[in-house]
Amino acid sequence: MLSSSVRNSAGSGDLVTQRHVGGASIEDEQVGTTVASALLHEGPAAVLAVDRDGAIVFSNQQAARLFGYRRQELHGEPIETLVPDGFRSHHEALRKRYQIEPRRRPMGDEGNLEGRRSNGTVFPVEVDLLPVVRGNTRWIVATVVDVSARQRTRHALRISEERLRRAQRVAQVGFWDWNIATGELYWSDEIFAIFGINRSMFAATYDSFVEAVHPEDRSLVQQAVDSSINDGAPYSVDHRVIRPSGEVRYVLEQGEVTRDVAGTPIRMLGTVHDVTERRALEQKLLHSQKMEAFGRLAGGIAHDFNNLLAVIVNHIVLAKDEIGQQPEPQQRMDNILETCTHATRLVRQLLAFSRKSVVRTKPLCLNDTVRQVSAIASQAIPKHIELVVRLEEQPWTIKADPVQMEQLVLNLLVNARDAMAKPGHLRLETCNTSISETQREPAAPAALAPGDYVCLTVSDSGEGMSEAVMQRVFEPFFTTKGPEAGTGLGLATCYDVVNHMGGHIDVASELGKGSTFRVFMPGFTQPAEPEQAQPKQATKGGTEDVLLVEDNDQLRGLLADVLRRSGYRVRTASDGLQAQQLLRSERAPVDIVVTDVVMPNLRGPELARSLSTAPAGTSSKVLFISGYTDDALSMYGALPPGTELLNKPFQPDELVRRVREILDR
Repeated sequence: MLSSSVRNSAGSGDLVTQRHVGGASIEDEQVGTTVASALLHEGPAAVLAVDRDGAIVFSNQQAARLFGYRRQELHGEPIETLVPDGFRSHHEALRKRYQIEPRRRPMGDEGNLEGRRSNGTVFPVEVDLLPVVRGNTRWIVATVVDVSARQRTRHALRISEERLRRAQRVAQVGFWDWNIATGELYWSDEIFAIFGINRSMFAATYDSFVEAVHPEDRSLVQQAVDSSINDGAPYSVDHRVIRPSGEVRYVLEQGEVTRDVAGTPIRMLGTVHDVTERRALEQKLLHSQKMEAFGRLAGGIAHDFNNLLAVIVNHIVLAKDEIGQQPEPQQRMDNILETCTHATRLVRQLLAFSRKSVVRTKPLCLNDTVRQVSAIASQAIPKHIELVVRLEEQPWTIKADPVQMEQLVLNLLVNARDAMAKPGHLRLETCNTSISETQREPAAPAALAPGDYVCLTVSDSGEGMSEAVMQRVFEPFFTTKGPEAGTGLGLATCYDVVNHMGGHIDVASELGKGSTFRVFMPGFTQPAEPEQAQPKQATKGGTEDVLLVEDNDQLRGLLADVLRRSGYRVRTASDGLQAQQLLRSERAPVDIVVTDVVMPNLRGPELARSLSTAPAGTSSKVLFISGYTDDALSMYGALPPGTELLNKPFQPDELVRRVREILDR
């Protein structure tokens, strides 16, 4: 049917007649033909037509430019000239089918098809094939696109994704994406690694994630997620996850909600960070801080208690001299002195634990210490326990304080003895061991740096310990013996002493099978220093001038009395500042200064250094008296060589003898 209509041409008023045939205007068809022709010849895509034999029968200008030919040069050429590989198989398959099912077929959509230019260079292409049938004429139209830029973009994207995966692996941070509506959950590779879950075994749902969370933490996680969804704020929550192997890991999970234009929550994005190692370090730091706090408390108490013991001990000794040879009172005094001796040992443990005891390190042979302690302790070991001692034949030496080493061996020995209620064996062993980066014995602790060590092993066949007890065995004041039998300081002191030597102590135990403590201490080839026996001499006094400086009033008065009884002329001061004022005001020289170490206003070491400005004739001889020293003397409480120190508590004759020795030197 033929029809016409009349309309005004926009802006001109001319009459344009349009004829419609079957609903489509001739003008539309002409416009379409014009547009198609423009796209074909001037468009960005290279277009080629190939006959059933694979020869090029048409090419547009972009195809000529893309492959570096003139259009007429391409006509009649086989398509393999431009696309060498893969085209023929696609062409044949399509040629056999296009009579039945004409349709578009892509080639090289993965960038694995190459085009070849006239100069021989190749480049990645993507080809679309479309069968065209017009009567008896049949072609395949190929649209060819250079995908070099796209391939470079894909390559850059793959590199970027790989870098992100590596960064996530190094930082132990994974990414997740949760579709709230469908419940579908996406995890990055690192989250699967953190959770220890195989991707193929994961249902990829929020419920599957919840199942991996520690049961005790699920409500905490759910509360954080619900709160974020309700108020829109990001959330951050620490919780535990349980791997299929049963291993528990600690993670920091963070998330943020995404809403649609209507404000409805549709997605949540977030990260999971494995903080297990960081949490372990934090726990170690907290433990270290707790130990330091205990140490300060213990050191302060021990220092004050030492002063009290010194007063008690000296009064008892003086009283023993005054009461004469009365058996019953003398026995009572001896009992009190023995009790004070036990108290002194406890104070020394407190001071050793607080690192404020006097530390005098020197080369030692650990075998000698073990022999001495085991010989003494054997008398206190019940008959049902067999003590076995095995010592290294050619032991290396260690640098340690002799008193601390005796305490360490004795504490481990007593601890093992108390764990053996039934008959069994208690073993003390020493050996040399070397650790290197390349050759590390399986039994060597991972915490030990490469080097040479002397190892002390104390093992028993006693009751053993549970895992929970082993976690706390080196904590101060922790004991399983009850308040009547233990102070909880023995093993804590051992741990602290070994740690500050640069060594390591560990324990292995199993309920019903006993315990084994191993102590690794740095070993040296330097020979040990032999103990020099001090000849006993009668205590004698003198008539020299002594300046006694002590901040404890009772102890100061008592020590002044002791020195005066021995013939010395004594002046006293309550601290270093008062001692300086006394020396300046009296302008009288002194022969020796006996001073406490830690005092208010001015400490003993500072007073000693100021003696060079004292009145003429004042000696620089100093005897320090203290239960401990501090950082003013030296780091970590180790006294510099040559320092004269008398440990509290001490008996009167010890003070008199040391004063005499220094004056006569």
